Amino acid sequence: MKEQNFGKSKQQEPLDLEKRLRAYYGPQLREQPLSQASWQNLRHRLGSQEDTDLRHRFSWRFPRKRSRAYVPTSIQDTFTRIAYEARIPSRPSMLRFSLKPNNHEPAVRTSWFGKHKIRLLLPLSAVTTMEQTELDVLLATGLARSICARKLIYSFGRLFLASMVLIAGIVLILSWMHNVPLI
Repeated sequence: MKEQNFGKSKQQEPLDLEKRLRAYYGPQLREQPLSQASWQNLRHRLGSQEDTDLRHRFSWRFPRKRSRAYVPTSIQDTFTRIAYEARIPSRPSMLRFSLKPNNHEPAVRTSWFGKHKIRLLLPLSAVTTMEQTELDVLLATGLARSICARKLIYSFGRLFLASMVLIAGIVLILSWMHNVPLI
């Protein structure tokens, strides 16, 4: 008889334990999905298997300093939302963020040399006082500039400007070497 009572107490014990845990911790929490920017950031950090294989091989190159600028999650989410609405593929590494002293205006800059990086420059006071619509306009402007920089006509303009600077530098050096006045 003692064996039957002993077996029943073992079966009721897990139920009692579950009730006690539920009473202590409360009801089960609902699932909280991550934002799209968080998933893209994770995918970018993980990289591919080839990247990890190359990282572990010996290299004769000098190591590069890799510094990642921190982009606040709210700004990254806004950028991802704007890029998604514009149907443009975006990566977390496209957006850079920096804070400047309070005497500067908010600005957006893009890369000249095809890296398609967007730099968002905000004054320290704008972090707390800037409205969401102002941030949307700044990020949409940066994304539009980045798209414009990818076009072929823009590349020809950059190539023309770089060649003119190079030719002017060569003319300046040659005129200085031969003591010829420029005019």
